[in-house]
Amino acid sequence: MSEMQSAPRNRFTDLVGKLGLAVLVVMGALIIVGAVALSIVSIVSTGSIDLGH
Repeated sequence: MSEMQSAPRNRFTDLVGKLGLAVLVVMGALIIVGAVALSIVSIVSTGSIDLGH
């Protein structure tokens, strides 16, 4: 009985762990993309780099 009860819990915690890791990765990617976009916008707005317009 104890093995039957522990299996779903282990699977659940494993799923939660993977989900949490995925959320962290996505949040990190969003932060990086946002920072890069902000830096590009600030550089373009100051005119340091001419994009050939």
